[in-house]
Formats: sequence, C-alpha cells, structure tokens
Amino acid sequence: MRHKNKIMSTVIAAILLSATPVWAQEGGIQIVQSETKQAPTQESVSVDKQVPAKVAASLAKIKKLIPSLADLTSMEKQLIPNKYGNGIKTWSIILSDRPEQADDEKEYTYAYLDFNAKTGQLVNMTYRNPEFASPDMPSDDLAKEKAEAFIQALLGDEMSDYKLSDRMGSGMTSYRDPAGKYKQSVYANVQFNRLVKNVPLSGFYAIVSVDEKGNILGYQNIPTTEIDESKFADPSKALSADEAKEAFSKQLEGQLAYNSKQPVVIYIGGSGNMETKPFLKYEFNAPIIDAITGEVSEELSHGRTGNTNIPVTLKPTGEGFSIRNQAEAEAFLKEELHLDLTDLEFEKVDLPEENEIYYVWSKGYGDKNDEPRRIRLHVNTTNNQIEYFATTDVTPSKNDDLISKDQAQEFVETFLSNYVTEEKQVVISHLELIDSPINIPDWVDQNKLDKDILDNSTPHYLIRVNGLHNGIQVEDESFSFTLDAHTGALKNLNARNVRANVELPASDKLVSKADAQQAFADATELQLEYIWPTFFGQVAPEPVLVYSPSSDWKFVDAVSGKVITVEHRSDKK
Repeated sequence: MRHKNKIMSTVIAAILLSATPVWAQEGGIQIVQSETKQAPTQESVSVDKQVPAKVAASLAKIKKLIPSLADLTSMEKQLIPNKYGNGIKTWSIILSDRPEQADDEKEYTYAYLDFNAKTGQLVNMTYRNPEFASPDMPSDDLAKEKAEAFIQALLGDEMSDYKLSDRMGSGMTSYRDPAGKYKQSVYANVQFNRLVKNVPLSGFYAIVSVDEKGNILGYQNIPTTEIDESKFADPSKALSADEAKEAFSKQLEGQLAYNSKQPVVIYIGGSGNMETKPFLKYEFNAPIIDAITGEVSEELSHGRTGNTNIPVTLKPTGEGFSIRNQAEAEAFLKEELHLDLTDLEFEKVDLPEENEIYYVWSKGYGDKNDEPRRIRLHVNTTNNQIEYFATTDVTPSKNDDLISKDQAQEFVETFLSNYVTEEKQVVISHLELIDSPINIPDWVDQNKLDKDILDNSTPHYLIRVNGLHNGIQVEDESFSFTLDAHTGALKNLNARNVRANVELPASDKLVSKADAQQAFADATELQLEYIWPTFFGQVAPEPVLVYSPSSDWKFVDAVSGKVITVEHRSDKK
C-alpha cells in the first residue's frame, strides 16, 4: 500500500498533516491544489522607495505582534506581479539585522514577508532567528494558544471566516551556522480553515507556525482564487454525520497483510528514525465520499488502480544473482539485462553501516552536449543480493506497439525464477500499464498546460510481487518492477526482504474482516468540507461538498482487533 506519510518540510510554507494509508497503488494521481509552472516576473524596487500605505501599515502591525522583528531593518523590497501564480501582485520584503559590513563568522536573523500589493494583507512569512533554534516540538496547547492569539490580532473581524482545524502539522527548517554546526528549528503548523457557508473549504487556509517556546516562526494565507459562494452546494442537503459514517463504512476496502517492520512511531526532526514492530494487520482505504450521495466522490477519485491477486510458484532455474564485486555486477547487467556499459564511468560506494554497496555507471551528467546515462545497482553485503536497480539507458522502440500484460508478467516471473535459490510462493499484487503521464480531469483545458506535463513520460508497467507467510501477503517482502512498455526492458527494480530473525505473529486466531472494518470506520473521524480541485493553475468549475476522513495513518491489529494509530514524535536525542 501506498501511504502519505508525514514528511519534514524545509520551508515554513509547507504544512504537514498526519499520514494516512491510501488504497490506490503506485502511480495514483489525486487532484489536489497544484502550483502553476508559470515563472514569476520580478520587478526589483529600491529599498528607498516607499511601499503602499496599506503594506507599510501591515508591516508595522506585524512588528508589534512580533516585537523581535522591530529591531530588524529592510534589506530588500520587490514588487512581484505573479509570485504565487494567482495573478496577485505581491510586495516581498526582507528584514534582517545583518549590517553592510557583515561578519562572516556571525549568525544573523532574517524575516521574509510577502504582502498583497492591493490590500496590504500579509500572505506569507518565514522568520529565522538563530536564538530560537530548537529540535523540540511545542505542546499542542501552547501552539494553539499562541497561534490563535496571533491570527486573531492579525485578521481582526475577518477571523469570523476562519476556524481552528482539529488537524495539526509539523515542519522543520535546517541549516548550518558559519562554524558548520547543524541547526534545526522544529515547529508546529496550526491550521485555520477558511469557511464558506460555515463549512471549511479544503486547501484554503491560514497556517501559523509556532516553536517550542511559543515564538511565531511563520504564517501562510495565500489566496488561490476568488470565492463565489453561489458555486457552493447547500450544506443543509448533506448527509448527517451518522449517515455519512454508515456510507463511509460500506465503501471501505481492506486487506489482510503481514509487515515485519510496521512503523508504530515516526520521529520528526530529519533523522528518519522509526520504532517498528511485526504485525499481522488489516489495512483499509479511506475514501473521500460525496456528502450528498454517500458514494465515493467521482471528482476526487481519479487515481489509477492495478491491484491484482495472482498466485505464482517460483522455481529456481539457477544459483541466483550473487553480486560480490564489480566484475559480477557488470556480468549481470550485460548478460541478464543486455545493457551496454561502453564509455560509462564506474563508481563504487561502500556503506558498511547499512550493509550495502552501490555500483554506479554514468556518463554525460553536467555535459550539455551529451545525453546523460546512468545505471545504479545496490547490493546487500550480508547476502550479496540485489536490492535496487535503476537505469536511464533504455533503447527507444522503433514502433508504437506495447507489450501485453501477460508478457510483462512473464518477464517478472522469469527474472524472479533466476533470482531465487529455492522454491517460493508469491503473489503478484499489482500489475498496471501506465500509458499516460498523468490523469487529466475533463474540465482542464489541455491547451493551457505546459507541454512537459503531457510529454514527460514513456508508457511503462508497474508490477509488484509480494512474498507469502501462512498464505498471507507480506508487505515488506516485495519486488517492485518498472518495465518499458514498448520494449519490455527493465527500468527499475526495488527488492525488500524480511530479516531472518524476525518472528511474525501467528495467524490461527484472527478477528474477522467485517469486525476490523467496523472498528476502522468507528475510529475514523469524518470532516464535512468543500474541496475545490485545481490542476496546474486551472480551477474546476465548482467545488465539491464531501466528507473527508481524518488523515492519520492507522490500521487494525488482526490479532487483537485494536485500531493502531502511528504516532509522530519529536526526534530522538
């Protein structure tokens, strides 16, 4: 399954919401708020030029709300006609305590503020003060308290159009000081939803970023389109909360699966640390449902699906692919994958802590006059088995014909029969032809799209094969393949194997799938909201009224029947 896991942002503007499992497999495209690719046109303005009175007043107000900004001076002012791709002119102002004759060994404070040139309203702010740097998160109560006080003072009467969201995110800015010391500021992102007809409008929100000590580090409230309330469905026609929960439960699809390294705690702070535990679990999708019909929202269900359940018995045809050195790596690439390594430069990277070796062959990177080529092969040094392969070196097809799904499956089965050293029962869990780069909604004017969006893809197959334990699929014992759909050539391979010393739970006493499904539905909060789909700067004709599930990542322990929510904590010290 694909999960939208929490990730750490390196800019204040990014909001992080809790992760959630998504039933759609790799390659799925969800219509969400998307940035236009239009490059902003900048008109530099001297710092001596006066900004409009409304902008000046707004800046003065911000300095009162955040007193530490008062000691900073303007370093740069720019009037930017279309910085955010919404056609709104923006005044961008940089404040700092850095003098003209700066000390390169000293850290300085910076604040980056963007104002709507017409209204003077603050639309974006990032504040980096070295004295505030901390790897620790604030408490939820402190973050909400400080955020609410700030935005209420900032917006005044307009605050009636916003409501504090139950969903909180987190983020991080990181940098190295002049001495080379790594620093980071971890913060909570408190979200305030924009209300229309007293219902939140998803994607239209204000975010206030608060650090461990309650300092305001960021603000974001960037308008994407004008709001015409006549385009919004009447919320009184929506299903009740109980009716929505019943409809949601009926739409759930789930699967029983093992995971030997199921995350139960993910640490925020950039280290990538996780606490894991073996589980036999039920994973369920969490669909967005139409608030009026109770069906899965068609407008928001454009993700590709290719789920299958094809059992396969792999019978070894050789001794497996054992890669112990460069010579064996090159023999594998030439003999098994028929790749030409002529004129490619070789590099070997040893990672003893990770029990891995990277073999890399490349040419042309950084050379504008040469087509870049790269081949990567990652090998696990504990068993000399391939864990990862990727190449840009695929021979173009001379025709438009595509190989069939049966041919793609045959390649995978033949490859794995050469890979394994003993008979093995597996299941092909995903087999999908991707013949277009993205799914484009019907309402999009394709003539207005960047050509790169339409042309930047070659038809390919995505195939995933999972191992079985007690006849049950094992999520983290898998082989994921990408095949060129014209030639059948292997473009990418990712292999994962369960550690030999991991004991998986017994499967003789399980809760029923129906009970697990009900438990998952009961534990999932549904939010009545409008979603206004956008696609690379184009906006759908009208918003959709939906019930959206809470976005935390959770699953049902198939042995105990308990719903387990993956926790997110500040990074380990």
